[in-house]
Amino acid sequence: MKENLKLFIVVGLCLADSVCGASDNVRSWKTESLTAAEKACLEHAARMWIGKLWTNDYSRCQARFDARRYNYSPWTTHVDIEFRLNGKLCKCQFRDKNPDKLALVRNDLYAQTICHASEKTHEPVYTTEEQARARAAEYATLFGVSNLWDTSKFIPFNTVFNPSDDCWEYGLWPIRNGFLCPYGIHVSIADLPGAPLYMWHNVMSTIPPELPTNVVLTAEQARVKALEYMAKYFPYKEAALYKGQTLEKGDV
Repeated sequence: MKENLKLFIVVGLCLADSVCGASDNVRSWKTESLTAAEKACLEHAARMWIGKLWTNDYSRCQARFDARRYNYSPWTTHVDIEFRLNGKLCKCQFRDKNPDKLALVRNDLYAQTICHASEKTHEPVYTTEEQARARAAEYATLFGVSNLWDTSKFIPFNTVFNPSDDCWEYGLWPIRNGFLCPYGIHVSIADLPGAPLYMWHNVMSTIPPELPTNVVLTAEQARVKALEYMAKYFPYKEAALYKGQTLEKGDV
């Protein structure tokens, strides 16, 4: 029995290693290394932003680094810097290893702050939507976006109070060349006195730097080309079409 158990454990570990230890050629991202100088520079920038946004003391918290280049945006590198305080994550993300390109900052100490036992939903306690929108615009300006609520620049696709996180959530898509781009801004304002920030996420750098200035395909041409790409590149097409469907015109 013990021998069988040992064999089972060994086989399980081998399978886990084969799945979790896949090469970078198989993953949707590739790891990148950071020099000691790059780590020091980015950690300093992260601590500066954290100190500017929140009053919590992270001076004794150790920084954890992770640098990746994703296949969907190979022109940029994502560098995550994480701290933990009282078990809660505080995270900054920079692009291209550049301390001036802050893409994300999040502090989990400012989410799920109010306990509502046995309540599926509840109304905000400390803030109104008008206050939250105003604070979102203030934080956006701090991060270099001065026209957050300008509908000629951004179109809101999500404006909601999330009772599970006790936060106001706003999602906006930028307009490029007259069209919406699904890589925009997400800002969350905590339902606390003063309406502090919970999260800022700006993924506009994911938009390719050289977008065409005009549309060169008709809707039908784009549809046909999309089906071709899906049939060729979609990694889960077998699972998606397991009922016997085919990727032909008229199926999508």
